[in-house]
Amino acid sequence: MNSISIRARLIGLVALLILPVLAAGGIYIRKENTNARDAETVGRIVRFSTAVGNLVHELQKERGSTAVFVGSRGQNFGQELREQRKLSDAAVLRLSAATDELGASVPAVMKAGIERAKGLVDAVPAHRAKIDALAVDLAAAGGPYTAAIAALLGNVETAAGTTGDPAVLQLLFGYANFLQGKEHAGQERAAGGGAFAGGRFDGPAIRRFGQLAGAQDAFFKGFAAAAPAALVERFRALEAATLPEVARVRQIALTSVASGNVEGMTGPVWFAISTKRIDAMKTLEDEYASLIIKRADDTAEAARSQAVRAAVLLPAGVLLALLASLLLVRSIGGSLERLRSSIVRIAETGDLADRAPVNGRDEIARTAEAFNELVGVIGGTMAAINKTMEKVADRDLTARVEAEARGDTERLKANINRTLDTVAESFGTIARSVRRIADASSATTSAVEDVSRGVNGQRHALEQVAEAIRQTTHAVTDVTDNAQRANDTARRAAHLVVEGGRKIEATVSAVSDLSNTSAEIGEITGAISRIAGRTGLLSLNASIEAANSGSANRGFAVVAGEVGKLAENSERQARQIEDLVARAAAQIARTVELTRDAKSGIDEITDGVTATSAMTASIAVAMNQQQAAVTEISASAEELDRIARRNAVSSEEIARSMDELASLTRATDAELARYSY
Repeated sequence: MNSISIRARLIGLVALLILPVLAAGGIYIRKENTNARDAETVGRIVRFSTAVGNLVHELQKERGSTAVFVGSRGQNFGQELREQRKLSDAAVLRLSAATDELGASVPAVMKAGIERAKGLVDAVPAHRAKIDALAVDLAAAGGPYTAAIAALLGNVETAAGTTGDPAVLQLLFGYANFLQGKEHAGQERAAGGGAFAGGRFDGPAIRRFGQLAGAQDAFFKGFAAAAPAALVERFRALEAATLPEVARVRQIALTSVASGNVEGMTGPVWFAISTKRIDAMKTLEDEYASLIIKRADDTAEAARSQAVRAAVLLPAGVLLALLASLLLVRSIGGSLERLRSSIVRIAETGDLADRAPVNGRDEIARTAEAFNELVGVIGGTMAAINKTMEKVADRDLTARVEAEARGDTERLKANINRTLDTVAESFGTIARSVRRIADASSATTSAVEDVSRGVNGQRHALEQVAEAIRQTTHAVTDVTDNAQRANDTARRAAHLVVEGGRKIEATVSAVSDLSNTSAEIGEITGAISRIAGRTGLLSLNASIEAANSGSANRGFAVVAGEVGKLAENSERQARQIEDLVARAAAQIARTVELTRDAKSGIDEITDGVTATSAMTASIAVAMNQQQAAVTEISASAEELDRIARRNAVSSEEIARSMDELASLTRATDAELARYSY
């Protein structure tokens, strides 16, 4: 908001004031135009209602004529009915034209009722054909007419609720009640015409007669409550002229129920009496419709006139307000622009002796005077400040601002003076500090040089240590490699010894099996020896028996002798084999014992080799750890060497910086000596 000019703000303010007026005026004009359109629509609706009333009037007469025609079984009112139908058809055409005039302005609530009424009216011609053929009785003769009339009058009642003008609404309400009363008078005409044409009234007919009379009274009371007083008086006058005759005929109908005598009253006569009354009502109905139309037209004209006046007066008023506002904005904007130009000029030139123009005695002029006074006060203070600062520029820190000032300028003056006091004090402190720095820098330079020499010596020593560590690293690496190779050899030897032990165990097992086999062989040879002994004994017995037998068994004796020899040989050889097997078994047992001794030695070797392999593995691991530690020490030694190199470079830079600091402190001390403080 602050970025908008005052001229623009004033114009915006005027616009904000005028826009509601324009909006209200537009709303008022639109409302009046709407009222005018509504009034015009009401006028068309009233004209439509008038056309409805005309058609209802003609259909009522056609319904009454039809009742007389049907009640007399076609003897009366044939020609009158045909003439009346022509009048009804003409009224239908006039209603169609009034409906077309409504067009798109017809209220939505009336559309369905109009269509329904049109459908019922269009059904009347088909009913006429039945009437002409006397194909309907008296009770059904008036039904289609009554239904069409009720639908038409329903549209009038609906139309009464579509207007927003209370006066027109009241008039339409009275008009609708009047039409309903007139319709019930028409129904009474039709009911009486048919009964009188037939020459008698029964109970239902006379009850219908009484109900219709009561309904008329109720609707006409509604009319009297809403209609203008002049029309009500006119209605009472026409009722006074026509109702007594109607009441007389009603009494005839009532007494005829008991007597059976209608006293010479006929359908045409009753039709004429009731029609006279209804026609008088029609005259009043037309006058009433004209009154409503005039009221609607007057309302529309008044609304249009109001809208036109508003449409003319509103722009004129707004234009005058705009002109006055523009003149005011121009006056205020010009004064503000001149004041702004002076302020900008003073701001651009910095000339505090310049002043803004003062024109008149309004708020802007007083603002210019206050601005000039402010510039004067600030100018005096700034002159004193400039004078003091000129002395300060000449290195005189003892100068102070002496001008009279108030408020912020007084605080500015005090702040400048305190600043100068602080600066003077700081200059003295700086001078003393510079001298101490100069003294300290000389001592620091010597110390830094000593540190630089010590750092260089330390760097050479670290280089020697790093070289020794590198050699140690190479030696440890060689030992680690040898330990690793010894570990590999020990693992292979342990593996071979373990394999040899397993093979010796297999040999012991095989020799044990062989010893067992030798024992079995000994047992077998023993058995053979025993068999050979028994065989020799049997051979001897056979030889003895053969000798005793004589020459007949000599051949058997020879065989027995040979068998004995064979048994001796077998026994001798079996004993030899048994001896050999016994010696072999002894040797096998010795072999098993030696093999077991060898196995024990191998087991001891295996344990030793396994222990040796574990020790070499531990040595290898320890050497690997030693190698990692030596490598880390070597890296740390190299890092120390790099740090020592950086320290040497840094000490040299510090020495140079201290030389420069000593030079700078000497120059600063010389510069400070030029100030007064």
